[in-house]
Amino acid sequence: MPTKTQLTVRFAEREDVPFILQLIRELAAYERSLESVRATPENLEHWMFDEPVAECLIGSIDGAPRGHRAFL
Repeated sequence: MPTKTQLTVRFAEREDVPFILQLIRELAAYERSLESVRATPENLEHWMFDEPVAECLIGSIDGAPRGHRAFL
């Protein structure tokens, strides 16, 4: 019998910063503009948690965070 896949969405927490930065870099690499990335773990933490001006949602499938993948 097939099992059900569990999808959850939540607001990012500090410990998600490395994952978020990875996604930013992967998207920039896909767009051929990796050299334009200025995000660092420190400035993401600052602007998302210390002086929040941005927020991020994390989607997980069966408890594992998932990111965007482009298939062409």
